[in-house]
Amino acid sequence: MREFVRKLDEEGQLRAVQREVDPLHELAAVTKASQNASDDAVLFNRVRGSGIPVVTNLYGSNTRLRELIGAGEDSFCHAWSRML
Repeated sequence: MREFVRKLDEEGQLRAVQREVDPLHELAAVTKASQNASDDAVLFNRVRGSGIPVVTNLYGSNTRLRELIGAGEDSFCHAWSRML
């Protein structure tokens, strides 16, 4: 997963939030606001009460979802069925 997040960052598909966010409501609100602007994934580097970063909206685009499950443009259903 780290490699995938690093790749998204290199490709300009990752928004990073540096300030501390509250995990109960603020994290979801910032993710939703970001989704309204783009389909980029969002990396929260400082989540209150957590010692690790949190990434959201990884499945925010069809292209990323297909890549994550190993599906081509016309083979999403087949690839998804294989996973199940």
